[in-house]
Amino acid sequence: MGLEILSDLSEILPYPIPDFPLYAGIGKLANQNQYTVGCHFHPDFEFNLVLEGVMDYFINGENVHLGTGDGIFVNSQRLHYNYSRELTPCKYLVITVSPSLLPKELPAVEQLMASKTTPECSDYVLLKKDSNKPVLSLYPKILHEIQTGNPNVFLTLSYVLALCGAVVPMIQSDAHGDIHDAKWLSLYDMTKYIHTHYQSNVTLSDIAAAGKVCRSRCCQIFTRYMGQSPIDYLIFYRLKKSQELLLNTDCSIGEVASRCGFSGQSYYSQMFRRFFGVTPRMYRK
Repeated sequence: MGLEILSDLSEILPYPIPDFPLYAGIGKLANQNQYTVGCHFHPDFEFNLVLEGVMDYFINGENVHLGTGDGIFVNSQRLHYNYSRELTPCKYLVITVSPSLLPKELPAVEQLMASKTTPECSDYVLLKKDSNKPVLSLYPKILHEIQTGNPNVFLTLSYVLALCGAVVPMIQSDAHGDIHDAKWLSLYDMTKYIHTHYQSNVTLSDIAAAGKVCRSRCCQIFTRYMGQSPIDYLIFYRLKKSQELLLNTDCSIGEVASRCGFSGQSYYSQMFRRFFGVTPRMYRK
């Protein structure tokens, strides 16, 4: 899934069909690549189904574990990311649905959507394989239509409406989660700082200052919610940005390293192999 995360952690989603704001695709987490993307949010509803392995989700400060066959719905504008805490391979199906795809010209639909996407509502709905089979069976149907390249739009929309129709009523309108929890708000500010300044010489003190915490607390928060140190997250984000340059530009390996904040080509190549199992040159090929 080709994603672009902006400096404010919002995400631009790649809809494959013009004027039809729906994405469906297959994602993978590999041993050497613990996280897919950094923390981000978007107005779209997100649906995930684990096809192979296990996966964890961070959503507004809470971690949720998913086994093979389990699914999850992530509400609109929630800070989230998926990852492999156990560093084991995982294959999953992801669907994102823009609220604009739903028939808002119907007042009842507009009122329902407005009441189910406020900050006070549930951040997510866990869909267990044993108790939500009818809902989860809709995921591959939507994927199949999108993968044809020329989907039956009416049929696809019917699947999407059935999916949203089953899940949206499960959202609690008065979940009263602590949406201003200090820990994850600090994490938001610190990851946002990394995403904005990764090309510069970023230190642990800089990251901690962005979250208004001490360096020790900064490390504790990253370890708890991200499963790695703030410096490892910084390196990983730099490497992910470098992958974009490797695939989409003719920049030399040394120039890619420099543009992504690495002090030298040798260190960059060493980190790239450590995280992804191949060298930058091999990845580009």
